[in-house]
Amino acid sequence: MANYTKTTDFAAKDTLPGGDTNKVVRGTEFETEFDAISTSIATKSDTASPTFTGTVTIPTADINGGNIDGTVIGASSAAAGTFTNLVVTSADINGGTVDGATIGGSSAAAGTFTDLTASGTVNFSGATISNLGTITTANLDGGTVDNAVIGGATPAAGSFTTLSASSTFTVNGGVVTATAAELNILDGVTSTAAELNILDGKSFVDEDDLSSNSATGIPSQQSVKAYVDSQTGLGGATLAGLADTTVTSPADAALLFYDTGTSKWIDNVVSGDITIADTGVAAIGSGVIVNADVNASAAIAVSKTALVAGTGITLSTNTLNVDAAQTQITSVGTLGSLDVDNIQIDANAVKSTNTDGNIQLFPNGEGFTELYGNTNAGAIRFNCESNSHGVTLKGPPHSATATYSLELPNADGTAGQLLKTDGSGKLAFSSAVPGTSSEIGFREIPPVGTKTSAYTLATGDVGKYVQVGSSGSIVIPDATFSEGDVVAVFNNTTGDITITCTITTAYIGGTNADKATVTLATRGICNILFISGTVCVISGNIS
Repeated sequence: MANYTKTTDFAAKDTLPGGDTNKVVRGTEFETEFDAISTSIATKSDTASPTFTGTVTIPTADINGGNIDGTVIGASSAAAGTFTNLVVTSADINGGTVDGATIGGSSAAAGTFTDLTASGTVNFSGATISNLGTITTANLDGGTVDNAVIGGATPAAGSFTTLSASSTFTVNGGVVTATAAELNILDGVTSTAAELNILDGKSFVDEDDLSSNSATGIPSQQSVKAYVDSQTGLGGATLAGLADTTVTSPADAALLFYDTGTSKWIDNVVSGDITIADTGVAAIGSGVIVNADVNASAAIAVSKTALVAGTGITLSTNTLNVDAAQTQITSVGTLGSLDVDNIQIDANAVKSTNTDGNIQLFPNGEGFTELYGNTNAGAIRFNCESNSHGVTLKGPPHSATATYSLELPNADGTAGQLLKTDGSGKLAFSSAVPGTSSEIGFREIPPVGTKTSAYTLATGDVGKYVQVGSSGSIVIPDATFSEGDVVAVFNNTTGDITITCTITTAYIGGTNADKATVTLATRGICNILFISGTVCVISGNIS
């Protein structure tokens, strides 16, 4: 069972000074008190016909018969008994020992007690008490606390967690006269001792002229105001209050000018050819600036340039436009040269003026760059770096009535190859000279070499045979070869090899099924004939 014990002393809060945060009655304090009351009620037994469990403590009991733990109750003399739990609220023990301490001896004996309650005087006789716990109230009439003498003639220094002074409180010999409310102004200040010690040696002064010029004096608010007013002509809030300023009638856009005649600043509004608005914008009168006033290096924005109406010439950003229908321009002078960004046009030359600069021609859409002819057909010449000689490519004469296109190959050829056309304007590199003994396949099939890994056929293999060795395989690419190209493949291994057909369509000769892969038998030969860049037919020892 739990007894109710009050936790918060609400009456003590009434004695605390205003501003003390401990004076506030908080909801958590009520909650603690109500919880303790509830616990005490719930654990107490009813006074009428109670039922007990566990160990029961009875302060006073009058038992006139029966036995307790085998001891006869009501016998003529007290009997000794052993009790599991015996609580005695009042006992008169005139002899024997308690915890080894002799009872009724001529002098107090030492003993160790779990709980000792003294209603009178307890004399510890100079003993050292290691832990007194929490002492709610103590009256110390002598001795020392933290080596501070209690009741001595002069106050002693000590370290205290909480210090309350009911009479005079001194600091280093000086009496603190501030009230608790005044001192509570510092409540919540987190300055360190070093920061608070900045006031050490300082004093407050009340001087309107601050004449003492003290390094340790702290002036009052009234002193600071009086001094500032005296230095600003009693009108520091406006310019007119300054001693060296004469403001007559301030107006919009007025400026301050220094007058050497009066040694004062005076106000005036700018007028004449240049005016300044109260928004700070300066304006120059129309027609004020003449050509002689403009610096030779000055850049004038296009928007500030005026053109005479009816000339047919307009400016937009940095572009000069001439109206195609205008009739006002009768002649244009000759330009020695014209520079546009990094391009210079001079006589018959178009030059790039930046270092290693390119000259680029950009037709629009499907348009193309044309070289016009005159007496001769259109031609282009490739000069040497000294421009002393060159090679010229020229178009056919007018009498040929020739109009066709030639498309260069997708890649560079190999050494010894020739450039040939397929008759439709597409050029390709070839290793043969048709109709001669050097034509590929005319009397022999040149070898490409032995391939021992995945090998993709190339245009340089046309008219030749590719030998496949151990771990080798063949890939037929798409959009690489031209109509009529033929490549032979020989499997020089003891097992089958795979030919992968990435070309759009691949047929085995005599079939109509598109094949993704084909198998070339051991020591087998096959020929790959290209019908176009995307279709081929494979014949030989394949499946």
